Amino acid sequence: MTKLIRKIVNEQIEWLTQHGFDEHTLKSPYRDGWLKDELMIHVTKAARDMHYDNSPTDFVIHAVGRVDQHKGVANFDLHFHFDSKKKNLFVTKVEARMGVEKIAVLAGENAYLPHSKDLLQLLTFQATSQRIQTPRQVLPPRKPKMGI
Repeated sequence: MTKLIRKIVNEQIEWLTQHGFDEHTLKSPYRDGWLKDELMIHVTKAARDMHYDNSPTDFVIHAVGRVDQHKGVANFDLHFHFDSKKKNLFVTKVEARMGVEKIAVLAGENAYLPHSKDLLQLLTFQATSQRIQTPRQVLPPRKPKMGI
């Protein structure tokens, strides 16, 4: 079972890397290999738990990325579905957050998932357009004081 779990996790890591959800592309503060280790922990636990209730498992891994030096940090919640009977693991949803801006993308077994850089661009655009559209209070001009 361990060999099969390793194979499933390695395939998922390859897929996530192609879509920019790896430590290097995200410029994550986490060490290289962190995401793979987290997946191994969750999938191993899910496989063990399935011996008791025989149902698939959903879990979330929280990843962090740096947008750039000036814009700060972006948070990603990667939602996974694991079914040991079908021997598959896939992303069901990705939630990306930067400040108060949030985007959620539903995925699935064979669904399209945008690259992490595209999600970051959308978040940045959303934040910028919110600032532009935010109404600002305009005060009337002050009357000059006449001193005697």
